[in-house]
Amino acid sequence: MTTTKITDQVILDALMALPHSSHFKPENIQRFLDARRDDPRVMWHVKRLSGIGGSEIGVLVAAQRGVPDAFGNTPGDIIGEKLLAFEPKKTTIAMRKGIVAETCLRQFFLEDFKAERDMKSIDLLESDTVKTPFEWMRYSPDDIVMISGHRYLVDYKHPKEAKLHDDLHLRYICQLHQGQMILDYNGIKIDGMLLVQYPEQGDDLMVSEIPFDDSIVDDIIKSGQSAWFSVLSGHIPFQKKEDAISGLPQDKVESLNDLSGEFTRTKALADALYADAKKIQERITGIVNQCDIADGSQLVATGLKIGVKVGFDVEVAAQALGDAAMRCKLPVYSADAMSKYLNEMQPAVNMTQFETGSTTWNESAVKDMLKSHGMSEGQFMSQTLRMTLNCSKEYKESARDTVMSVRNDFPVVAAPSPKTKPSLKGV
Repeated sequence: MTTTKITDQVILDALMALPHSSHFKPENIQRFLDARRDDPRVMWHVKRLSGIGGSEIGVLVAAQRGVPDAFGNTPGDIIGEKLLAFEPKKTTIAMRKGIVAETCLRQFFLEDFKAERDMKSIDLLESDTVKTPFEWMRYSPDDIVMISGHRYLVDYKHPKEAKLHDDLHLRYICQLHQGQMILDYNGIKIDGMLLVQYPEQGDDLMVSEIPFDDSIVDDIIKSGQSAWFSVLSGHIPFQKKEDAISGLPQDKVESLNDLSGEFTRTKALADALYADAKKIQERITGIVNQCDIADGSQLVATGLKIGVKVGFDVEVAAQALGDAAMRCKLPVYSADAMSKYLNEMQPAVNMTQFETGSTTWNESAVKDMLKSHGMSEGQFMSQTLRMTLNCSKEYKESARDTVMSVRNDFPVVAAPSPKTKPSLKGV
């Protein structure tokens, strides 16, 4: 069997058509060509550079949440790959085996759950006509199936062991949520998201239904927007990877283990209490926001002072404007770097080298754009509440005693066992 070889010029044209191609260095382009020209999936690799896919978004969300990625990747790894700054990764035997195994996994799942593939939805997501909520958002579904009249988005995995480690699971959760977001944007409603695993060390499929989580969607948008802005600006953020502690005396290691266990339990308790406090705070905010309160007002309640400030909410306004609002972003400059440069150089400096990769909204530009879109800034006024606790000394002492008592009784528990049975609607 013969195949038509894709020429370097075709690959180069596709690379240079990418919106961030102006940041590609010639030597990096050549390195990409040398590594990929004989790869039958070379154009897939080029397309992968055009946005952030489902398998990548979990890395960004992990960083957004301040937790380590399961495989130790950082946003800088994702962004650097898009900018051709890193040597292209080789396709390993394990990766190739996973691709082949997916076909078997799909067949097992379809048979065991009497599922039928929704080819119309699959073809739409894999077509060039698919619409995405954001220009950078990419997703190729493992499967979309119908089970007893319900539509499910499915992700297949073939791990050595089907253990749902929290960080690894976050990758899967984010991947499925990004797929759900694109399906919903194209008017395709799903009834659930399924993670289907067939471990090498096991005889059964493990099917887990992933609940929809609004906070995952928020973090996907925030981290994806930030990373793609870095890609378009050619900026690779520095992010130090944690090193394992080594060479410590045994007594120090034991002390660290004891303290880390105590810290973990205390932090878990604090997080649980903080989550409850946030829910109560949201209820307070909801009540106050229903009232027409003048700017600068202060409400005094039991143990709490609430300051009310009314102002233009540029974030909400920008969200209403969509991707066009990105033109209203201003770079955030490093004052220290500018000061050093201006002290050493003559006038007529190039300010772009001081950009940190972060941006801030140009409020006047957003307001002008609102006017051009026929919208009023008055539609986007919001109240900012500043809450000041006014607890008595006795209450603080009582709370501290309660925490100490609960913490002493708070057990050290093992990681939860993975789900082994699906809870599918209509099955």
